[in-house]
Amino acid sequence: MNKRFTLKFLKYISIFLIINFIFSMVFVTSLFLNIVFNFSGSMNELDTDYLDMFDITNQPNEKIKNLAKQDHADLYFTNKQGEITYPKSLKGHSIKPYILSDIRTANSIRTSNGQNYLVYIYKHHDNNDKIKNSNHISTPQLLESIATQDYNKYDYNISNHTLTFSKNLNYREYDASKDLGTPGHDMNKAFFKILITFFVINIFFVSITAFLISKRLTKPLAYYIDWIGNLSEGKLYQPTSKRKRKRMRKKSKRKTYPELEHSLSLLTQQMLSDKFYHNQINYYKTKWISQISHDLKSPLTTIYGYSKLIQTDEASQPYVQLISEKANFMSDLIDSLNQTFDLETQQMKQDKENFPIKSTVERIASIIGYQQLALSFNLDNESQFYGNKLYFERLLINLINNSIEHNDKHPSITIRFTRESNILNIDYIDDGQGLPQTNIDDLIKQSYTSKKDSAHHGMGLSIIQDAIYFHDGSIEVLPTTIGVHFHISLVDKS
Repeated sequence: MNKRFTLKFLKYISIFLIINFIFSMVFVTSLFLNIVFNFSGSMNELDTDYLDMFDITNQPNEKIKNLAKQDHADLYFTNKQGEITYPKSLKGHSIKPYILSDIRTANSIRTSNGQNYLVYIYKHHDNNDKIKNSNHISTPQLLESIATQDYNKYDYNISNHTLTFSKNLNYREYDASKDLGTPGHDMNKAFFKILITFFVINIFFVSITAFLISKRLTKPLAYYIDWIGNLSEGKLYQPTSKRKRKRMRKKSKRKTYPELEHSLSLLTQQMLSDKFYHNQINYYKTKWISQISHDLKSPLTTIYGYSKLIQTDEASQPYVQLISEKANFMSDLIDSLNQTFDLETQQMKQDKENFPIKSTVERIASIIGYQQLALSFNLDNESQFYGNKLYFERLLINLINNSIEHNDKHPSITIRFTRESNILNIDYIDDGQGLPQTNIDDLIKQSYTSKKDSAHHGMGLSIIQDAIYFHDGSIEVLPTTIGVHFHISLVDKS
């Protein structure tokens, strides 16, 4: 059982780990694709944070290339002196003439180390600004003047085809730790939000999975604890289960603790059998004691009476002899009664006697302790039946046990007793799931040849049938819309 339980637990954990791994991979893939392909929608949304995040210093990645193609822009990477490092075909050339050819659509983004610039210039724009003082323009200063998002230290001015520079009063130094308004920082915040969301969802998923696993493993234990509690209180039947067990009966391998259920079922049957056997022993013990009291009363009276007449002379000797004979008779009688008691105990199943119907049935109901059992007697309170009391008790016990054990939840049971001349009629009705057959012989045969869980059902029906046949009776299954209805007739041959 321990090995099977461990394997079952490992199965649940493996399923959880596989699902969690798939979930994590989907999350990471989605996050990566979102960052790479959906970070920005145009070249104007690029900033230093983006270049820093993807370690872009001297050549563009595919995302930037696609954006440049989409926005019809030319891409360049330069060092801080303005020498082109990308594209390779222009490597070593100055970026200045390319910027001055269309300065109003030129933009630069400085990398976080301050050593390189990404320059992009939109194409197909009319440029009427012909700069005449290009030889006097500082390339680093020119790169600074076209920086985006107020990172430009200078503003450029064009007047009479002459380019001049002035300080940008709104200039700000780049500081990744304090930059709160750029798209790159927004992306960082979004990334951490998504990451935190993932961990929260993952923790929630772990908690739910742990709860479901623990519920799957511990819920049956609560049922078995209730069952043991019933046994400790003298209720010799299974408790009402809050979970459906029909599917578990169809495939016993799906039970979490089949060995425990099987052992408790055997224990319940054994305790019920022992309790009734104990009652039978007490009954015959009482009967034996009663017989001893009656049979010994007469010789004891004689012994007591003649003992008063005992004398020491010869005339009293016959009386002393009589006392001796009576004493020997008492000894033999006790031995005989002991042997008779042993014989009666062994022959309980074959003996017949008159017993009260109502008190016997009520005692059985009290012993079982089933709360949803209703009894109806359409006969005299003192009405008796001549038959085997043990068989009669086992007949009722197995009828009740079959209803309790072989339904998804405990049914309501009604037992009606009526008397017609020498026939005792028993109508047994419950509102359970019913029976697939209406022929009792077919039911017994089917139950014996079915799965293990149904075997006890077949045994119970067989005992019922034996008890009925012993009393020359009959049993039939009457049609009903719900549950089962047995009509049983027993013959009283007193």
